[in-house]
Amino acid sequence: MARLKRPQAWDDIGSPSIPFPSDPTRTRGLIPPFDAIDEHVRFPTISAFLDAIIDTMFEPIDSISHLDFRTSYLSVYNVRDEDGAIDSDIMDLLPAAKTLLEGVKAENLAYLDASMRTGSTRMTPELREERKRIKNARICELALCQMRRFLT
Repeated sequence: MARLKRPQAWDDIGSPSIPFPSDPTRTRGLIPPFDAIDEHVRFPTISAFLDAIIDTMFEPIDSISHLDFRTSYLSVYNVRDEDGAIDSDIMDLLPAAKTLLEGVKAENLAYLDASMRTGSTRMTPELREERKRIKNARICELALCQMRRFLT
């Protein structure tokens, strides 16, 4: 059998044996009683999964939105009760909804908060601009941190 060639893209990013940096709080392992041999298998947390969905909704790769998935599906089965994500007694988000909001990226916070409070998944021009501003600030901060680490 012929050996497969290494993809050209790997030459640009380095060795595939060197893992990409990742945040361990954004993934989960298998739940016991699975075999320890499978401990390397990781899944995104609900927050990380929502970030990926919202990122794709706002920034589709080919500028065409192929994603017809609503973030409400994850909310319904993870943070809502029968009345939604709002506690009707105090008219505020349920504790589980607040916890979920704490885990998403800053640029996705406003969209997810509005979605859980109103049930609307509209991406208004104002929301798009605010998201872009917050994301750019976060990326600049990350770049500065990387530069400081490199220089020290």
